[in-house]
Parts: sequence; structure tokens; C-alpha cells
Amino acid sequence: MTPRRPQPDRRLQLTQAAFDVFTDRGYRNTSVADIVAAAGLGHGSFYNYFANKREILDAAIDLGLQERAPELSPPERMAETLEGFLDA
Repeated sequence: MTPRRPQPDRRLQLTQAAFDVFTDRGYRNTSVADIVAAAGLGHGSFYNYFANKREILDAAIDLGLQERAPELSPPERMAETLEGFLDA
């Protein structure tokens, strides 16, 4: 019997679920069981993609930054005054 290979879309599925659960409950109040339940996967699936909860936190942060990149990019033209900055 050939061992199954981890699927990249499952890693993304877990990462998105972790992002959502961490955002809702916070890192300390989230368990691996919460993440896999939110992803709709079995508990053992988690460890095919991540060594521990801290590792998926890094992936969730990266995902969040990628999704928010357009909002975080600097404006094309810098404001000349504080009022101009606040209005941007």
C-alpha cells in the first residue's frame, strides 16, 4: 500500500480555518482540535502539514498578510499635511 501524500489544498484549508479561529477566539484559547473541526478534517490530518499550533500560527499570519496586502500598501502619493494623511 502506497502512503498518501499531503495535499496542498488541505494545508490551505487548515491555514484558513486557523486564521478564522485565531481571529475569533485568540491564539491561547484555540486548540488543534478547534482548528481541525473548523476545517472539517480529522485530527491526524493536522500533523501531516504542521508540527504544532505555533507553526500554523505563522502560516495563518502569512495568509492574513497576503489577503490584506492591498490595504497595507503605501499610497501612491504621500500626504503633505496631517489632515491630508487622515483624509486619505
